[in-house]
Amino acid sequence: MPEPCRKNPSLSPHPCPDGTLGQLGIGAAVEALADRVETPKLEIRTTVELAVLEGRLQARLDGEREVAIYRIVEAAIDNCARHAGASRASAEVIEREDRGEVTITVRDDGRGFDPAIEAEGSGLRAMRERVELLGGSIEIRTAIDEGTVVSAVLPSARGVSVAPSDSACR
Repeated sequence: MPEPCRKNPSLSPHPCPDGTLGQLGIGAAVEALADRVETPKLEIRTTVELAVLEGRLQARLDGEREVAIYRIVEAAIDNCARHAGASRASAEVIEREDRGEVTITVRDDGRGFDPAIEAEGSGLRAMRERVELLGGSIEIRTAIDEGTVVSAVLPSARGVSVAPSDSACR
């Protein structure tokens, strides 16, 4: 892995380290991420709602979008765990089929920060870059002692696609 990616995994182009994303999709990968990061002092709730195919199965997004969504959630949760001092966080990935978009919202009840004073770190920059590359938008709302909310919207770009390969995780 390139040096910047070792220092900040959210910059890595590879999917999740345990192969869950490639095998089971974004829902299972986000849940596994929350399970890995959650501690007795930090509760993380997840919600993933994607379009349903043929009445039962959740559809898969294209591999590039799934990796971007995973990395955005990962970076936001990493920031929460390392900097926010939060006791609760939530990560939501909701596909709005009628709008052709996927919304990603990660919120925490942590200490927040003043963006006018604190410089944007590599995690926030990586999130912005991923969202912009896919033609989406991102908003970060935060205030001292009021937690942080990261909201991103990506075009869903539905279609047949191949999921990221597990070999990319190794």
